Amino acid sequence: MRGYIADREGRFVREYEDLKRNPNFFHTLHEQVAIGLVTKDQEKLEAKTGITDMRKKLIKKAHGLVLETAVGHNLNIGYYDFSKITKLFGCDWVESALNEADKRI
Repeated sequence: MRGYIADREGRFVREYEDLKRNPNFFHTLHEQVAIGLVTKDQEKLEAKTGITDMRKKLIKKAHGLVLETAVGHNLNIGYYDFSKITKLFGCDWVESALNEADKRI
């Protein structure tokens, strides 16, 4: 256990140093992951693990003014009941994800 904690502390120190050198460190990392994520592969994995069913149950409860954060590739868009929604806003800090999300509208 002690070795695990020491390893985690070392990793946090390295990430903090990277962050000090490059304030966009985590954004860049997230962008790289988002770019590498193939939407069809994600959809298959989510269907297999039950995430798609959870998305459907949660999204159908949305009503009124809705803000979806970390919209990603906009996988939720097909599950909204737009008769219950007055406005839907989606945001993400990864520009390439927003570009992909726009394609699904």
